[in-house]
Order: sequence, then C-alpha cells, then structure tokens
Amino acid sequence: MASRRGESALPPGPRLPATAQAINWTFRPGPFLERCQRDYGDVFTVRLEMGGAPRVLVSDPRAATTLLAKPSLTTVPATRASIRPIFGEESVVMVDGEQHKRQRQAMLPAFRGSRLDRYRDLIEPAADREIDSWPVDRAFALRPRLQAMTLAVILDVVFGCRNPERNEEIGSHIDRLLAAVANRGGGFAVALPAWLRAIAASRLTSWRDDFDATILEEISLRRADPTQGADNDALASLMATGGTGKELLSDQAICDQVCTLLLAGHETTATSLAWGIEHLMHEPQAFERLSFEARYDPGGGERYAEAVVTEALRLNPPLPNTQRQLTTSVTLGDYTIPNATLVAPCAYLIHRRADLYADPHAFKPERFLNASPAQEAWWSFGGGSRRCIGANFARFQMSLVLRRLFERTHLRAATPHRREAVRKRGILFAPSRGTRVVMTERRPA
Repeated sequence: MASRRGESALPPGPRLPATAQAINWTFRPGPFLERCQRDYGDVFTVRLEMGGAPRVLVSDPRAATTLLAKPSLTTVPATRASIRPIFGEESVVMVDGEQHKRQRQAMLPAFRGSRLDRYRDLIEPAADREIDSWPVDRAFALRPRLQAMTLAVILDVVFGCRNPERNEEIGSHIDRLLAAVANRGGGFAVALPAWLRAIAASRLTSWRDDFDATILEEISLRRADPTQGADNDALASLMATGGTGKELLSDQAICDQVCTLLLAGHETTATSLAWGIEHLMHEPQAFERLSFEARYDPGGGERYAEAVVTEALRLNPPLPNTQRQLTTSVTLGDYTIPNATLVAPCAYLIHRRADLYADPHAFKPERFLNASPAQEAWWSFGGGSRRCIGANFARFQMSLVLRRLFERTHLRAATPHRREAVRKRGILFAPSRGTRVVMTERRPA
C-alpha cells in the first residue's frame, strides 16, 4: 500500500507481475493506462521491468506542471541508458543543466521564425512526390508512406537539398536504426533482462558508428569548403561558432544532435499525421469540411487542417508520457514521492480529462478553430525546459501535408466499420495497422 501525504512511499498501482504489466503496456497501452487511472487515481505506480525500478505516472495537470516547471526537481532518468547507443552521450535528450541549454540554443534557430515559412517549399513538393507514388483503388498502410515523406523533409531541413545522394545515404542509416527499435518488440524490450538488452545495444553501437562516420565526413567537407553545404540548414546552425569564434559544439556533439533530429523529427510526425487521417476516415463531417476547404478555400483549409492536427495530437500524442527522475522528494496530490523515483507526466491521460476537455474521447477539431489549448492541458510535446525543439515545425509540416492530401486525393478507410486501436511501436503510440486506406482519386498537383 502507498502512504498518504507526509510519508515517503509509492502510490498504488496494479499488482500484476512486471512481465504481465509490460505485455499490457505493449499490446493494449490505452486501456491499460485508463484502467490504472480509474482504479488508482491520478497518480499511480506501474512496474514494467523485471527487477527494474517502478514508475509513477501522473495524469493530474497541476502535478505534472509541478514536476516540469523547475528543472532542478528532476534529471534525465537512468533508464535512458537503453537508448544511449542510438542517440549518443551528448544528445539533447541525454544531458541536463548548462550542457542541455547550450545544445538547445544551437538547435533552435533552424526551427523558428522565418525559417518555418521557407520550409514550405520543401514540404509541399515532398508531399506531392509521395502522393504520386500511391496506388489507386488498392488498400495500403499510410503511416509507412508518411514516414518516408517526413524523413525526406527532415533530411533536407538538416542538410539542405544540394546533395540528394548523401541525404539518401544518411536516410538509410536512420532507417536501419529505427528498424531495430521502432517496432512491437522494441516496446516490449523494457521487460527483458539487462544482459539481453546489452547484446542488442552492442549492435546498435556498431550501426551508430557507421552513421557518425558519414556525418563527420560531411562536417569535414563543409569546413574545408563552405560551398559544400547550405548556409541556412540545421547542420549549419549546429556548426556555428560563438562570440569567441570557437565552435559551440564538438563534432561528436553535432553528430549526436543530428541523429536526434533525424530520429525524433520524422517518425513522431508521421505517426501523428496517420492518427489525424485515421480519425478523419471515421468522422464524415470533419472529413467533408477539410476536403471542401482544402480544394476551394486554401486559407480556410489550412486553418481547419491546423485544428485537425491539434485535435489529433490531443487524442493521440505520439509519446504517451515524459519520463524524468526525481532529484528530491516531491509531493504530488496525496503522495510524497521519494527522491530518485522515476516519474512520468502522462499526456495520453491528461488529454482525456473531462475537466479539461468537453466530451474528451470525441474527435472534434472545431474545439481548436478559435482557441489554442491551455498550457496546463497540453502535453503532446512535453513541457518545461525540455519541451520538444521541433514542436512548431512538426505542427507546421503536419498541417501543410494534411491540407495537400485532402486537396489532391480522396481517401477512405480500408475497413470503414473498424477503427484502428492504439499499439506500441518502440516508444510511440501508433495506429495498430498503420492507418490502412484506399485512395479512390488522385488529382494533378
């Protein structure tokens, strides 16, 4: 049993063995989380690793804000060691404090201000090329196609468009890394013994070394001949010097940030787009409105597409929670959580609270047509000082792609009377069958 306020003990949670909880977390994550919240309240404990540390999930927005408002209360969790071979020791997702702040400052210029509008010329042609490759009148999984498109876009954002062959080579490295972790087995890996995870990590390290060699070669070429790279891409921002003329980031740190941008910057976007389309396939009124406005009222279509994206991110945030580790004991609701506990504000549950959203389980883009989500009610990109760097870019890209899809195509669900369930794909919550659709019409670009 957990202790109440003033005592140091973990909140209650399911008593199933860790393996059974991991199976639920992997194969039925949505119902598992909702059942835990219903049975144990807004702060509850789950155990997903055999012999590993328990995790306290938080579905109260005020408690979640308490956790992330002060960076000193938490640190990068020790459990992130499992992804270190992929992202690297100096990745922005692996470091804290001043190092984290410095790396964010180096990455942010590529994803804000006037840069976003310039990316329109990358996104819309990439969407057109992808649409032109789709079969007509034949069912296919949309999420993998969207992932190929968003990878092409983020590669151009990071490296520019001057060397398509090198971008394709780097993309193949990213595909190989993702294939190893972004799958059903990757989601269940938390329940495996440490020695098995170590074997898998050694293979990932080898693959990451191949990736680094390619990026280091690109860095070397650019330093030797600045005309080799575009002067406004993300890699140029990462290679920029400070006021002293010294590079802000080491070459290895640049490799780690590039890998992070590529891995985190396209699969989450593709998954969120797939969710938005999955919902639209089963909501005729929203579907018809976006179809009409995308074709006949581009301005209105873009605004409604933005509302669809926001609502899709609310109902199905690709990352269900933001995991941190306490550096001191913290009071959350009725519980005082001990120092060093793994804690995770849960976007999936916060976004389904009836006290934050009317009819919270319904897909209603209109709720965001004339209003933005309140900060304490919106956790799709994390929060606090570790909020996703590419959040604005992701939403911008998703809105453009969605409007373009509905301007140029007519889609229907491959199984109109069956919605796709939530399934774990690595660390993401994805549509169980990849959003299977049939394109019945394709208009010229």
